[in-house]
Amino acid sequence: MQIQVISVSKPEWKEKPPKSKWQEVNLTFAAAGKTQVKKFLSFNPIFNKVKEMAEGEQYEVSMQKNDAGYWDWTEVVKLNAADATSPPFSPDAPKQMARPSTYETAEERAKKQVYIIRQSSISSAISLLAANGGKKNTVEEVIATAQQLADFVFGIEVESKSVFDMEDDLPQ
Repeated sequence: MQIQVISVSKPEWKEKPPKSKWQEVNLTFAAAGKTQVKKFLSFNPIFNKVKEMAEGEQYEVSMQKNDAGYWDWTEVVKLNAADATSPPFSPDAPKQMARPSTYETAEERAKKQVYIIRQSSISSAISLLAANGGKKNTVEEVIATAQQLADFVFGIEVESKSVFDMEDDLPQ
């Protein structure tokens, strides 16, 4: 695998009393279009080579699977500019998306909100009509009431009737 070094941390001493003491280095590198960080401890056979790496250098890394099933770096060889087959890593380079986005667009979210409000308005209309008399209401009555509720939620002003414009329902 080819890598390009982005940064190498300075060796840090770590200690686990009473007798254990080691150094640790974090290598940030780019490989196959991805940026990764790998930790190396001083008892790793390639530790000294890793701590001497510099930003922008390219290396060929040999790996071998260990008994635990993880890939260990067994050897790193510095590449000349002519040997490198991958283009140099640029952190500012635009990255291609591997797959299309699954997030809703603004239009899809707005449409979904309308559906939610309409559904809620229908439910509220059924409750309101049931509370006002308990008679069996027609689908048209429920939809008309739900539309009034939805219009109110959306701030749509409906031509409201005054009490004086209503039909007289009292016998004369």
